[in-house]
Formats: sequence, C-alpha cells, structure tokens
Amino acid sequence: MAKVSGLGDNFYIAGVDISGDVNSLSQISCPGAVQDATDITQSATARLELLNDGALDFNVFFDTGPRSQGATALPVLEKLAAGGVLLAPGDAFGRSYARWARLCYTALPRERLDAGLRRMEEILT
Repeated sequence: MAKVSGLGDNFYIAGVDISGDVNSLSQISCPGAVQDATDITQSATARLELLNDGALDFNVFFDTGPRSQGATALPVLEKLAAGGVLLAPGDAFGRSYARWARLCYTALPRERLDAGLRRMEEILT
C-alpha cells in the first residue's frame, strides 16, 4: 500500500470546510504480540515475537454552529442520526463544546467512511 498524506488537504462536509476546526490524534501505537512456545528439543518455553499491527486513532471536532439553530449541536446530531450517521456530541467532552460534534473516522473501513460522509453531505445540504 502506498503512503498517502493529507497534509495540505481540506475536509469538507456539505460545502463547509471543517478542516480548520479542532483535530485530535489520540493514539499511535504498534502493539507487539508474543506467543510462548516450547521447542521439541527444549525443556523450557521460549517467547516468540509475532507480527505487529499498527494503530492510529484520529478524530475531528467540528463546530455545528453554521448548521444548528441554537447553543447546542443537538438539532444537527438528531438530523444526522435520523439519516443513519452517528456522531458524538461535543458536550460529552466538556460544556464549552456544546455546539461541536466529534467524528472519529479511523476505525472504519474506507468504503464505509466514504458512504457515511456522502450521507452527511446529503443530509446537511
């Protein structure tokens, strides 16, 4: 798989550029897996290192203010939920984020993410 960079790219939903809002890289890891095994010629176990799998969690918090008619993101979140798109309300991360919504998109397969973003755009336009 070729390396892909998002540097310099913008993130648009329904014509609104949310790439300038708050982005959060919450985890970068490469957990190592091990397996204890006993060789037929040995009496003690040996620890074998297995393949490692990288993990990266990235979130974007965006202000629903241009789309919400109040002090909270709730009207926008309800509209999205009715269309099958679930986002976390920003006030779950603090009262000052009441108008914000959190989108975590690294745990999804690319096809599912693309479909969800298209659905978001259809709902919000």
